[in-house]
Amino acid sequence: MPSAKEVVERAKRWRNATVVFDDDNFSVVEGEYRHDDGNWSKTVGVRWNGEADGPGYPKLFGNGVFMVVPDWMAPAIKESCVEYIFTSVKDTN
Repeated sequence: MPSAKEVVERAKRWRNATVVFDDDNFSVVEGEYRHDDGNWSKTVGVRWNGEADGPGYPKLFGNGVFMVVPDWMAPAIKESCVEYIFTSVKDTN
């Protein structure tokens, strides 16, 4: 399974991307995405990382990719990641 960082680094449609969340099962990135019309916009992408040898989902030609989420959904996803991380850290202390 490729890491979120590996997937976004080899993606031609993402630039200035940062891995916001990665728990080896699910990943979230934020960065600039090039749309079909050639324009770039800041957005959020998500993916399931998959099993040991699999590319995860979504995938394109056998390679893992990030799915761009609608702009209205991005803040809720990022907020949920922060809440999950905060709760996980709090529960371990």
